Amino acid sequence: MQCRRLHLILDNYRIHTSQRTHLALVALRRKAQLHFLPPYCPDDNRIERVWKDLHDNVARNHSCRS
Repeated sequence: MQCRRLHLILDNYRIHTSQRTHLALVALRRKAQLHFLPPYCPDDNRIERVWKDLHDNVARNHSCRS
């Protein structure tokens, strides 16, 4: 059995909208469809929660002065 269309869910990383990506999709002749997540959606994109935790606990660590 062959799929009719490939659906890809992507974040908004710059490479996902590049000219090279566009050319690759044209080469696939509409057999792939891109679905972009909103710019910040921690409920749909689990890595956003990891970045937030990292930022809160590491980047905002102001207990050390040097």
